[in-house]
Amino acid sequence: MPVAPSTADPSTSQGQEIDNVFVRFVGETCGVADITEAGCSLVAASVSEVLHDLLTKSRKFAVHGRRSRILTTDFENALVEKGFQPIFGIKAKDPIPFKIAGTLGRDIYVSDEAELDLSPLVNAAPPRLPLDSAIKAHWLVIDGEQPSVPENPLPETLKESMPEKMDTDLTSQMENNDYSGPLLNARNIPQTEQVQIKTTTTHALCMEQQIFFKEITEAIMGGDEIKRTEALHSLQTDCGLKALLPRFSLAIAEGVKCNIVQHQLAILIYLMRMIQSLALNTSVSLDRCLHELLPAMLSCILSRQLCARPDADNHWALREFSSRLLAMMCRNYQIHNVRARVTQVLGGVWKDNGPSCATLYGSMYALQEIGWDAFRSIVVPHAAFLSQYIIKVKEDKSEKNLAERIAADKLLNGATKAFISYAKTQKHLFKDLNDCIEVFSSFGESVYKQLMNEAPSAPSSRQSNGRPHQQAAKA
Repeated sequence: MPVAPSTADPSTSQGQEIDNVFVRFVGETCGVADITEAGCSLVAASVSEVLHDLLTKSRKFAVHGRRSRILTTDFENALVEKGFQPIFGIKAKDPIPFKIAGTLGRDIYVSDEAELDLSPLVNAAPPRLPLDSAIKAHWLVIDGEQPSVPENPLPETLKESMPEKMDTDLTSQMENNDYSGPLLNARNIPQTEQVQIKTTTTHALCMEQQIFFKEITEAIMGGDEIKRTEALHSLQTDCGLKALLPRFSLAIAEGVKCNIVQHQLAILIYLMRMIQSLALNTSVSLDRCLHELLPAMLSCILSRQLCARPDADNHWALREFSSRLLAMMCRNYQIHNVRARVTQVLGGVWKDNGPSCATLYGSMYALQEIGWDAFRSIVVPHAAFLSQYIIKVKEDKSEKNLAERIAADKLLNGATKAFISYAKTQKHLFKDLNDCIEVFSSFGESVYKQLMNEAPSAPSSRQSNGRPHQQAAKA
């Protein structure tokens, strides 16, 4: 039933009832244009009464909730109670501010939405990438005992319980009464229990071993050559280094890492001599330290720069010494395919896009020391690449490329000697110059010339050796 329009004073009902202008505006928005003034008044009065009733119900819900302000949930509950469909998705803890967008014949209120400035977000620097995961080796068991390092789990603590104390009151009560059954087991219940935890230190060095380790390392790294020689001789002949071997191995590995970065050539040579002394000691075995010693030797062989002045310092001696030491370790410890894995690391240098001449020289020399089979499978197929790379380096006449040109000359001489030595072991494969050029590329002429220089000496020596026998036979 339509409700008659309100006859209240407009000055008192302003802001409390809906006027005809708003009804006409909503009707035009919904597509209903021909609304009479009387119809607008009836609709405004009816809607105002419904809204007033809903707000009254909402106020009651707020009072029952002990709140002084009506929330959107209260209005939704009022709609449900009146049988209307509730409005979902409207949640606001604070009052929604409105502002006037413009008049244009009528006042229009819109919500004041803050504008977000996306320029700081777009122009901000990207976040840093997380660090790559790394694997670090550590000792799990040494001679059947677990070392106390942070990476290993804590060992089981030994608990020694003190003598149990009986509850005197309970004991006297049970002795005075003839209890049987489960209550008799309560006599063995301790009242208090004290646990004593032993503080065990696994593989702790005694004072003499600590002093020995300190004196040896300081003597080897120091500047006194006499003390260094004595310390290296002690490492080579001492029979009681088994407990100190993991410490020496770790000191060598960490020392190589630090001194390669700082380009301390002398310290690197001392560390390699330290490995040599330990390897020559017949009373110790380095098989449990290879995971630290082999990377140290490979670093001294393949590093791009080992000293502060590569054009003047003789870092080639360190690479050659480390290569011979690496070959000796591969021959002495033939476990877990050490030789094949080392050969694979050395061969990976020839697959890089921009290797340095020093790195190529170290890899070539090490493969030559390991064996001719490794040299034949890796270096010989790259003879053409090696020749072109040396020519490319020599063409750069800039001042900053001086050290690399010197390294290229050293690599050229070393490669020529290595190919000649290899060809001497395979003379039956190189019968003429074309065979040498086909295998060794531009090195083929030097290889063939050296083979021809040594070829006549063999028959003459055989003839000279055969003459005395012939004369002796005639006699």
